[in-house]
Amino acid sequence: MTERVEPVRCDTAILIPSTVEDLESFVADPARYLCSVSEEPLAAARLWSERLCRNPFGGDGVVSIVYYGQELIGPSWWDDVTGVWEALINCVEAFRSGEPRIATLSGQPVELSLRRVPAGALFSIDRRTTLVDPGVFIQGVLDGAAEFSAWVHEYLGTCDAPSVERINRLR
Repeated sequence: MTERVEPVRCDTAILIPSTVEDLESFVADPARYLCSVSEEPLAAARLWSERLCRNPFGGDGVVSIVYYGQELIGPSWWDDVTGVWEALINCVEAFRSGEPRIATLSGQPVELSLRRVPAGALFSIDRRTTLVDPGVFIQGVLDGAAEFSAWVHEYLGTCDAPSVERINRLR
């Protein structure tokens, strides 16, 4: 029996240590350094709050996006997770409006884009490009952003998340 692969799987995880000191080790074993907001929502909220006391951003961590089993975004691009979700939503918004625009991650010189091509869309991050089905990919990204926003509102009670109204408007 073959295992069914989810078209798009998104997760947000908060960084456990203060910072990443060894990127190679972090990328090789991210579970050791991260707390998933979907798998451990209370623990992730505690981490966010504790980090906020020590840092200007409580939400340092990783947004991961896996498209039909292929990792498009992962631990190599750790950053403020709210900023990553905002950049992804900006890409979707630009794609939907037809205006070419490149988004950047807040703490890194990394560019994100989503642009139309005859075969669908090209999602690019840091000069790595993947052909995606825009309907499937965009819905998955918006679902992931909505899940993150719901977690922030429920567990943190703050506005440190993309606007639910904006996400719903893009759906």
